[in-house]
Amino acid sequence: MRYMVKLNLAEKTGIGILVFCLAFGPISPSAFFVSSQAVDVETITGAQEWTADYYTIDHEVEIPEGAQLTVEKGITIVFQAGGTINVRGKLVVKGTNLNPVAIKNTSVRTNGMINIFDAGQARFYNAEIDGGGYFEPDIYPVKNDGKSFFNTALAFSSSGAINVSGAGKLEMQGCRIHHNGAGVWIRNGIGANIRINRTQFYGNKDYDVIVLETQDSTPVDLRYN
Repeated sequence: MRYMVKLNLAEKTGIGILVFCLAFGPISPSAFFVSSQAVDVETITGAQEWTADYYTIDHEVEIPEGAQLTVEKGITIVFQAGGTINVRGKLVVKGTNLNPVAIKNTSVRTNGMINIFDAGQARFYNAEIDGGGYFEPDIYPVKNDGKSFFNTALAFSSSGAINVSGAGKLEMQGCRIHHNGAGVWIRNGIGANIRINRTQFYGNKDYDVIVLETQDSTPVDLRYN
C-alpha cells in the first residue's frame, strides 16, 4: 500500500520529508474539497435505501445530520462530472462477497466522489471503488522573509475518491480501491475514527491512502490490507 502520513522524521525519513514539505505548504479547504459544478442538489431525508440496480450521480447528493442512506448489495453507482455525495449524516454501503457494490467515476477529472464531513459517518462493506480522485502537486518559489529556511512551497489541487475531514468517521471492510488518482484522503481527521481493514489497493495513480494531518495521536487503522 502506498500511503503518505505525518510522521516523526527520525522514524521514516523518506516519507516524513515529503509530508514535512506538504505541511508547510499553503493548503486551504478549497484545495481539499473542490467545489462541485453541479446544477442540482438531492437531499436525503430520514432513512432511505437505494435498491435499484444502477444509479447515475451527476449532481450533489447531500446526507444531512439525522439522515441515513443505505446502499444495498449488487448496486452500481456511476459518478459523472459534477457528481458527489456529501455525508454529514450516515452512509452505509452493504455489499457482500458475491454481490459487491460498484462505485465508479466516468469523468476525466472528478471531485471527491464521497466526502465525509465532521458529523458524518460512512461504512463500506465489500465495495469496489475506482476512477475517482486526483493528486496534482505544484512546487513554486516563495519570497524568503529571513525567518524561514524555505525558499519553495508546495501547493496542490487534490482529492481522493473518498475524503474524510474533521471528526468524520470511516470504516471499510473487504473493499477494493483501485485505479483512482488517489484512493482515500484524510485531512485534519481523528485517527481513532478511521478503520480501513481487509481492503485491497492496486493501480491507484498517486497514493492509496493520504493521511495529511490528524487531531489526535492515535494512528489510522490500516491493518490487514
